[in-house]
Amino acid sequence: DLHSFPTRRSSDLVEGLVFTNWKVCEDFPKDAKGLTLGLDFGYNDPTALVLVGFYKDAIYMKEFLYKKEMTPVEIASAIIGVYEWLKENGYNADTESGIVKVIADSARPDLIRDIKGIGNGQIYIASSKKGAGSILNGINFFIRRQIYIDIKSRNLIREFNSLQWDKNREGEAQDAIKGEDHLIDAGRYAVENHMLRYLSLELDQKRSEEHTSELQSPL
Repeated sequence: DLHSFPTRRSSDLVEGLVFTNWKVCEDFPKDAKGLTLGLDFGYNDPTALVLVGFYKDAIYMKEFLYKKEMTPVEIASAIIGVYEWLKENGYNADTESGIVKVIADSARPDLIRDIKGIGNGQIYIASSKKGAGSILNGINFFIRRQIYIDIKSRNLIREFNSLQWDKNREGEAQDAIKGEDHLIDAGRYAVENHMLRYLSLELDQKRSEEHTSELQSPL
């Protein structure tokens, strides 16, 4: 059930934590679908790279990079390293190209261009689609599903364990969040296509229910 986990407001009850619907796991499922890498750029802040996949309607996440002062060459090398890890461990990309797509922070088109060039056709990278409400939409998409985090992803676990809703002067939770979220941001980029598909299906279902209700209403 997509709605069996806490909504944004009910998660506020647990000391203001954004996420209460996650657990650690030993393995990233080999049958996970929609494998995507999310990339959040940093320099003074860490550059973050995370693998995201879906299995039985749960989200699985695995941290691969969390490091400051990374050059485009080093980031490209890290991505190719993940591709090699996926191949060696029997994971398959369900894309036409057979290459796991990287969705990267749209704030740095120059870095995306550099990494694509360095990859010389080996790296499938595209820009995220940021827009009004994109942060909260992404956060709410995560909140509505069970999340499993690879047990070795210590920085990702720390972010999930500490990200909080900001509060106003009266101590009431606001829509803004506070805390480090570099890997969580990368995860949001990775799921954005899945999120748009889900929101579209949800809208279609709502319209269908409204239409059915109109047909059943007495004249």
